Amino acid sequence: MREALAAGGCFTADTLDDGIGSAALTEDGYARVDAWLTVRSLRTTLTDDERRLLAWRFVDELPQREIATRLGISQMQVSRRLSTLLARLRREVGDVAA
Repeated sequence: MREALAAGGCFTADTLDDGIGSAALTEDGYARVDAWLTVRSLRTTLTDDERRLLAWRFVDELPQREIATRLGISQMQVSRRLSTLLARLRREVGDVAA
């Protein structure tokens, strides 16, 4: 349901005259677009399991204990997987930005 509601606005374009469109023309807007492109390029390096782990933690905001229950592993293993994955993504962001 949440995904359907989020997708509802994807079929209309923002104009440059409204507050959202004109924000892209500021330095902050350029930084957000740059960050989005970087994340987009990193997306191709993630496995389905890694995407799911990141989505549960940062999109659905599930606690590590709930993720552990879903995966059938300990909370400590979830913590280690997240730490390893985030460290790898930070390195890759550095490589992309360089």
